[in-house]
Amino acid sequence: MAGIPEDKFIMTDEKYQSGVAVDEYAGKISIVNARQGKDGNVYSEWAYPQQRIDGENVPGQKALPWKILLGGSQAEAVSILKKLLIMVGDGPASEEDYNSVPVTPEKDDDIPF
Repeated sequence: MAGIPEDKFIMTDEKYQSGVAVDEYAGKISIVNARQGKDGNVYSEWAYPQQRIDGENVPGQKALPWKILLGGSQAEAVSILKKLLIMVGDGPASEEDYNSVPVTPEKDDDIPF
């Protein structure tokens, strides 16, 4: 079973080796609940969604990954993440302010001396 690439995983709980990861499936970008297994690989967590049957909550028959859809494109995902940063109080006050901040990718080819 193939796992999630380690560079797409952010560990948020070292005790349980769990965190969040960015996943792309069928052209859609999502944040998934993930954990690092004992083998060192990162796997998404799966759950059985509840169904309401005869007035009771019953686990569904098919497990699905825990995920939050961010959009169908990188631009959509970035826009939603900017809005989340605004909601938690980090960064500029509006999405328009984020658009004025230049994005510079990190370079690995810089000589350290």
